[in-house]
Amino acid sequence: MKLEVWATLSEKELPPKEIQIKIHNAGVGRNDTQDARRRLQADVLDRNPTLSFFSFESAILPSTSRSSRPPISHVYLKQCEINLRYFITVLK
Repeated sequence: MKLEVWATLSEKELPPKEIQIKIHNAGVGRNDTQDARRRLQADVLDRNPTLSFFSFESAILPSTSRSSRPPISHVYLKQCEINLRYFITVLK
């Protein structure tokens, strides 16, 4: 069974409710906010979106004691915050 992401589900579920929407999923698995920031212009802004959603894997969150990942540094989290604020500013 293929996992359906929010973009696929939205395209399928909204038209029957007479909500017209065109979705472009520019997501790239395992990308973090820095990767997305590099791709923002070509993958999002050049398409002149009315509405944009951003979703990142839990890799941007601090690890828990059960996680096999090393703890994410404060510097990395600060860069995530800077990137997310950049997205909001540019898309306003």
